[in-house]
Amino acid sequence: LFGSSIVFAAIHASLMTLVPLTVLAIIFARLYDHTNRLIAPIVAHSLFNAVNFVAYINRDALTRWVDSVK
Repeated sequence: LFGSSIVFAAIHASLMTLVPLTVLAIIFARLYDHTNRLIAPIVAHSLFNAVNFVAYINRDALTRWVDSVK
């Protein structure tokens, strides 16, 4: 569990995201263990990537929104 999670995070080649991606990979592995279906972590990973992509595309609007909330 921990070895494969660290490898998953290391493949992304960013020290800044090593710990968060390791935690995310542990969640994906636990999801697979809980469901016994590979599609569950695949869908979760896809959703995670999609949310981050949409946030990246809309980063200017999100920055303005966060600044207005402060």
